[in-house]
Amino acid sequence: ATVYAALGAAVGRHWALTSLDLSWIPISSAGLELLFEPLQGHPNLADLNVSGSQFELGSALLLGEVLRKSKALRRLVARDASLSPNAIGAVTAGAHFSKNLALLDVSDNKTAEQAADAREGAVAVATAVANLVEANRSLQELCVARCGIDDTASAGQAVDGTVDANAANMATETTDNTDDASVAAEEEE
Repeated sequence: ATVYAALGAAVGRHWALTSLDLSWIPISSAGLELLFEPLQGHPNLADLNVSGSQFELGSALLLGEVLRKSKALRRLVARDASLSPNAIGAVTAGAHFSKNLALLDVSDNKTAEQAADAREGAVAVATAVANLVEANRSLQELCVARCGIDDTASAGQAVDGTVDANAANMATETTDNTDDASVAAEEEE
């Protein structure tokens, strides 16, 4: 654990660092917490990969804080990182406030299997992801493959319904913008 505290402190002070790849080092939740605490507000860290780590809710909450406070983080990859439905909720809640996050990859987290009720876990993940898509306008890539969302029909419907609603809202905004442009073009003539 002292190794991760030292690494976190060093990275937190090294402001030229733009990318940190700690993938497939099986870092415990306690180690992750020691790493994430000093990364909050890092001015230049744009790419963070913690795939293969062992997240618990406390470390996921801190990662959510890193996302919330970071002005530079553009890519977060946490594949196969033992993220439970609540942990994915904590990460996506932090991502709601991120102004620069372009990629979030939480694939291969068997969240439904970790929940007491697989259906409940799938719905929780689907809801967290849907809320993120609705709230975050900088997000360009979202990877949630093999996270249990597809384990139940009701979870799939929840995601499909939300995404369809977002698509409809975007289509309406596009139509409204097109209509505004058409009116402006007619006025110029």
